[in-house]
Amino acid sequence: MVMIKKPVYLLLLLAGIALLPACKKNDAKKEVQIDATNLTACRPGETCTYTFTDHADVDSTFAIRGGQYRLFWSRQQLSANTTGLYVRAPLCNTSFELGKADILAGKVTWVFSCPACYSIPYVAVGGYVKGVNTTPNKPADQSVWLLEAQILLSTTTDSPIQDTIKVKQYFSPGFVLN
Repeated sequence: MVMIKKPVYLLLLLAGIALLPACKKNDAKKEVQIDATNLTACRPGETCTYTFTDHADVDSTFAIRGGQYRLFWSRQQLSANTTGLYVRAPLCNTSFELGKADILAGKVTWVFSCPACYSIPYVAVGGYVKGVNTTPNKPADQSVWLLEAQILLSTTTDSPIQDTIKVKQYFSPGFVLN
């Protein structure tokens, strides 16, 4: 009986060694690419800002506070109507990609504020955000990021109404390092 176990163990060991390369995780990162053409335009009469800050987060009242993210936000204001997109990205990279799971986990927040409007509340439920530091050799407070986002919005009710928000723009730092 001992003679039978040795070939079985040897066969299992050889099979495990043969399968090891197939199970190895691919550590090569895919380079994030963003086409810098067709940037999001600000509509006539609208004021638009595209800003980021490091070590930040945004709370439920949309006030920016200290945190563990590189926080990007865009704001478009036309009269009393304000729309905004907040993106919580990792701090340690010169590029990043967020997908549907990240969006559903709250790393992307869409805001629409219109005090005199009767509007449908939307939440981000899908899409993607990609970001690339276009000036990686400069200090953080002098760097410029190019972001491309396509965010699927859905109502908070059972309604089938959906919308898609697209943003592609350069984001400038909203802080100064001492």
